Amino acid sequence: MSVGVSRWCAILLIAGPCTAPVRAGSPAEVRFDVPQYIACREVSPESSGERVGPRRLVEVRLPITALPGAGQTRLQLQYTYRVLHPTGTVEIVDYQPRTAQETTVAGSVAVEATRERQKTSGLSVSGTFQQLVQGTLHGDVGQKETTHVRYELKPPRDVTLVSGTLQRGSGVYFQLRPAAEASWEGSHEFAVVLRVPGEWRGDVLYVRCEAQEVQASKVVSRGVARFAVGLYAEGDEEARGVVGQFHDAEKALRRAVAEQQRAIEREAVPTVVHRVGAWLDVYQPRIPAGWLDRLVYGPPQLAAHDFVDHLPPEVRQAAERYVRAKRRAQELSMGRGRWACAEGQLVLEIR
Repeated sequence: MSVGVSRWCAILLIAGPCTAPVRAGSPAEVRFDVPQYIACREVSPESSGERVGPRRLVEVRLPITALPGAGQTRLQLQYTYRVLHPTGTVEIVDYQPRTAQETTVAGSVAVEATRERQKTSGLSVSGTFQQLVQGTLHGDVGQKETTHVRYELKPPRDVTLVSGTLQRGSGVYFQLRPAAEASWEGSHEFAVVLRVPGEWRGDVLYVRCEAQEVQASKVVSRGVARFAVGLYAEGDEEARGVVGQFHDAEKALRRAVAEQQRAIEREAVPTVVHRVGAWLDVYQPRIPAGWLDRLVYGPPQLAAHDFVDHLPPEVRQAAERYVRAKRRAQELSMGRGRWACAEGQLVLEIR
């Protein structure tokens, strides 16, 4: 095949739509949902056993809903939920539920053991001497001992829930494992207690949910979802309005992306030459794959996302509004603070 024909084939492959085949009978993905924002109540240090000094303790009660897809059963799926603070400036001092075990056996397990010991000795003589003498001598001595022991054991237990901290205590995870007596579908509530500054009014948490199918020799992902959840102090209506605007800005951004998807693809690789270069891995698209997650879950500074300049105007305006709303929501946690650059990364400084 000539070089010219090869180039045109490459152009057709890049320019034309490509749909990945879907395997018939494959299970549908698990879908997740969490609230858009949550009111947090202050808890006393005595209830958590913590000394906080000038800081406060607030409790986040986070319901997470899992809806399995068709073809999935609860004994096949395990769920992993990660709750992370984007800047790591708060500390998780408590969380519920903790690691738990369950069993399908009611009561204890009775065990019976029987041991038998037997001793036997004997003598037997039989002989013939010229067919004149014939005789037999036989003797037996036996002793038998039997020991019977009965005792009870605790039933075997399976670990159904594992939890612990992440990122030096600024995050927490919950892993819910399949079990005959536990059902993790539907809505389940998780509690996290945060140590926050004394002037704390609200914040943002990231929640990552993943379902996995437990097979004989491997674990296969069956659905992943990420959420940015706004927090506000219970009774603080102004803070509630700020996190509500943050949520509305994210919805508007995602709606603009959906409406302008074709325009975004064109801006990422604007010419045929760019498309060929991207296909040959010699050109990086101006708008990278996964850019929306980088914007939503990255620092609230447009300077950290150079691809924003290449977005269609409607999407770029929605991105700017989202970044401003997110920054305002995170500033609720600072009291007095600012975003600064440290070692090439944007961090939130508390003053």
